Amino acid sequence: MRTTDKFDTVIDFDKIMRDTNETQKIGSDWHNGDWLHPNQAGYKKMGEAIDLNLFTN
Repeated sequence: MRTTDKFDTVIDFDKIMRDTNETQKIGSDWHNGDWLHPNQAGYKKMGEAIDLNLFTN
């Protein structure tokens, strides 16, 4: 998905949320303690990463 031209855009939450040192895990500030699921700050970070202009004509 990241490398094809078949889509208008991709919102890459994996890239946005990953830990820079351990790329298989969510960054330490953005998970709920299990290194897998976002916490409130993680959901906020994902929401802020979305360009709302994608949804306008």
